[in-house]
Amino acid sequence: MYAKQNRIGCVGPKVFQSDGSVKNGGLILQKEIYEAYHGWERESAGVIGRLIYSQDVSAVSDACVMIRKDLFEEMHGFDESYQESFYGVDLCLRIRKQGYWVVMNPLAAITDHDLFREGNREKDEALLKERYAEVFAGYDPYYSPNYQESGNYIYSDQDL
Repeated sequence: MYAKQNRIGCVGPKVFQSDGSVKNGGLILQKEIYEAYHGWERESAGVIGRLIYSQDVSAVSDACVMIRKDLFEEMHGFDESYQESFYGVDLCLRIRKQGYWVVMNPLAAITDHDLFREGNREKDEALLKERYAEVFAGYDPYYSPNYQESGNYIYSDQDL
């Protein structure tokens, strides 16, 4: 439903690791790229329900992205300058620059095994940070600065 809405640019799922724990509930872009709720228990609701409610985020995982074909073509698809990763983050940031929302929908969920990734992650990250220096200069607008800068929430799921 979200991907059909005109204001929505793309939608990503809640992503789990192969051990069943949360890999991310969206990505946090500050000075670094962090996976929100990384390592939290599968059934956790997150802080104020952020792992159970759909929400606008800065970026979603490139492991799975739903986007309308016309918008994907308008954005010229994934940028092949990225060898291993961050092509999804790049796409999300280009979408966001055009005024669209990027939504993490926890009702869609996948397990990402990271089996087929090759290339140079450090080079890709440097390219992304160079292109979007203004994004990495401050706080993520979808992530409270009251939480730890490392991207981990102050409270663990056991504290809630």
